[in-house]
Amino acid sequence: YLESRGVRVSLLDDPGTEARGVLAIVFPWQRFDPDSGLNRIRRHLARGGAVLFAYSTKGTGVEHDVASALGMGHEAAPEPPLHPLRWRQYAAATSSLVPGDADSGRAPLLVSAARARLTPPAVATILFRDEAGRPAAFSYGHGQGRVLVVPASAFSNARLGQAGNGDLLESLVLALGPEWAFDEFHHGLMPAPAAAGNSAN
Repeated sequence: YLESRGVRVSLLDDPGTEARGVLAIVFPWQRFDPDSGLNRIRRHLARGGAVLFAYSTKGTGVEHDVASALGMGHEAAPEPPLHPLRWRQYAAATSSLVPGDADSGRAPLLVSAARARLTPPAVATILFRDEAGRPAAFSYGHGQGRVLVVPASAFSNARLGQAGNGDLLESLVLALGPEWAFDEFHHGLMPAPAAAGNSAN
């Protein structure tokens, strides 16, 4: 979608590579190394960059560690039901997020129901709230940069057909600029091995 809108997209396979434009961090991570991820995020924010923090609905220890280092809090997820039928309903549950500003004219977002929640800093602007009125998407300044926090499931293939989800992604393209870099190192992407050179005599 981003490339079809003219956005330059890069996939970062090395924690030492600097991001250009928007740095997109999507959870859950497959490689649990918070230090390398945090160092890249901090450098990017120090340069005045924007970070898109797409959180998972399940919440993990490393995800909460990274969120905490960026000034967010979290609420632990309750234990899932053990009964198979109730677990199936629990796993398939969705949530409709309403705009934080009722006059924004934005359509609601359809996302997977959150098991764990991130809580914003006091200075954050609330973009969307859940049915109970709790913040579910927000943005705030951090150092010289800005952090935008959204549920990762808002951008899943199954959700982008929803008017609110598609509108949110389109608004991010317009607001954040034409270059996005995705941290794929923490999803298991590795640099291609260097081509073997001729051996020395």
